[in-house]
Amino acid sequence: MASPPFKKNVQHVQSGEPGKASVVGRPDRQLEQNIAYLKDLIETAKLGKALFIYDVTVPSTSALGQPVYYDNKTGKYELARAATAHDSVTATIYAADSSFVRGVIYKKHNTTLADLLVLGTAALDISAAVDGTVENCQYYLSGTAAGKLVRQRPAATVSVLQRYANGEVTVVPDVKDFVEDHIHFKFELYQNEAPTSASVGWLSASDAIFDSKAPSDAIWGYNISKHTELYRIWPPLPLDAAQLIWDRSDGKLGTVVPDGYGGVVEFTNEGIWWKTNINGLRPWDPYHKGSLSASWADGLDDVPSSLTLYFIRMTFATDKSVVTSLTSKKPDLLKITNVDGNTASTGALDLDLDLGFITSDASEEGYQAIKSLTVDNSACTQTFNRGPVVEGLFAGANTTLASSTQLVVGSDTLHMGRVTVNNSLDGAGREIPAELVRLDDVRERFTGIVMYLAFPALQESGIDIKFKIPYIGLPTSPSVKIRALLVADSSDAIPPLYLKKTTVPLGSLTTGAILPTSGAQTVVDFISGYTEATAANDSFLIESAAITVTAGDTLFCRVYRNGPSSGTPDSLGGEIGIVRIGAVIQ
Repeated sequence: MASPPFKKNVQHVQSGEPGKASVVGRPDRQLEQNIAYLKDLIETAKLGKALFIYDVTVPSTSALGQPVYYDNKTGKYELARAATAHDSVTATIYAADSSFVRGVIYKKHNTTLADLLVLGTAALDISAAVDGTVENCQYYLSGTAAGKLVRQRPAATVSVLQRYANGEVTVVPDVKDFVEDHIHFKFELYQNEAPTSASVGWLSASDAIFDSKAPSDAIWGYNISKHTELYRIWPPLPLDAAQLIWDRSDGKLGTVVPDGYGGVVEFTNEGIWWKTNINGLRPWDPYHKGSLSASWADGLDDVPSSLTLYFIRMTFATDKSVVTSLTSKKPDLLKITNVDGNTASTGALDLDLDLGFITSDASEEGYQAIKSLTVDNSACTQTFNRGPVVEGLFAGANTTLASSTQLVVGSDTLHMGRVTVNNSLDGAGREIPAELVRLDDVRERFTGIVMYLAFPALQESGIDIKFKIPYIGLPTSPSVKIRALLVADSSDAIPPLYLKKTTVPLGSLTTGAILPTSGAQTVVDFISGYTEATAANDSFLIESAAITVTAGDTLFCRVYRNGPSSGTPDSLGGEIGIVRIGAVIQ
């Protein structure tokens, strides 16, 4: 049972305090608490059951029973976890500092001050350090959650404590480096040529049972899958910690069969391979002295021999906890090399992904492109998402394109890459709308829903309008024609309309110009082949002769009708009207 905390400063009764029992008896209670604390310490030391470290700083979230280690960087005790670290200089794996358990939390004085049980036996509740029901068993340091104990021995094995049915625990932290733990194995290999792949012994390395996994220079392979005891724990870890002894049965140690590159035997993750077919040097051959020239076989006598396999497996560095070897199924895409840049599968490895082998500079047709990558951790999937993009441009009307890459699609050319767009519109055919300036005795009339400007009969009338010639987009030597849609209100002869024009140039930012007067107007002919309306309210077009213009000009026009007393009299009785008028670029 945990003892009460030691009270360093006894609070004596002070002058002026009330004479209540709680005040008067306070020093006695505190002294009694300190005596109980000292009694527990003396009994613990007398029995010699446990060793403690008192008043250490621990994380505020820690609880009783949780294992801790001393962090040299922070100078505090932190929750322990079985883990490894990598030394980039020596390329070795070692037990991380968090794996070296100093003790378990025995008592907490406040959120961050605690006593540690570092060695020995004491009653302790470890439920906060265990997920689920607390069992009476050996507990190891968890490799996944800091400050936790687990019953199942993990790959990174750190024994912490044993728990008993009476609620006591014995804490004996394992301080050795679990990375170095290993087990030695010894097997006698069968020395016979197996008749079929269903038998134990040696088969041709090309036998289907080996699934094409034999080294290229292997001749025979050991049918390890039929040697059940060996198959369960193969391969050695590390792979080069294996040795084959050819024993001559004379009580001596035997002869080591050379292995690896240039040797007679080779060990791989998939099995054991024999690389010579010399009579007398095959694994099942009895040796007859004097018939061989292999220097390593000089000590063999004319007696029955045996093949004994010795190897080790690391208890931590197993194929369930570390990568034992790494090979690439797509060596042209993913290259695996050692520190010297040579192709390798074990040791310190470098991975080089070369995506250049899966791309080409082909002019493929299609507008779907990869736009994003969606990673779904719950389903362990990664999805490339495609979407449409502008693949290229086709030239439309009045447009020319120039590009770095072209692809013929049907009868059209698709321009891709760097594309230059040239607008070949020269403005011809475009109509410039009129701006109405003044009405001179012109009337607004309607025929049905159509409104028009009417020039009355037997009197002079007219309209003054202007057109703004564009600054750009004009053809070479531009001109315009005034085009009007007219309507006559009777089926008689069509009354004539006349046109005068004058032009105001764009002008300059630095020089002035005199505006033209009415005398500067010139007459422009209207041309129409429609001289007599076939019915009232017929509409028809008239068009002027071409008027030369310059970019930026303002063109003023007067469209008018003469009266009976004009120089060119108009005595026709019907009205004529303008439905629409504009200047068409030529």
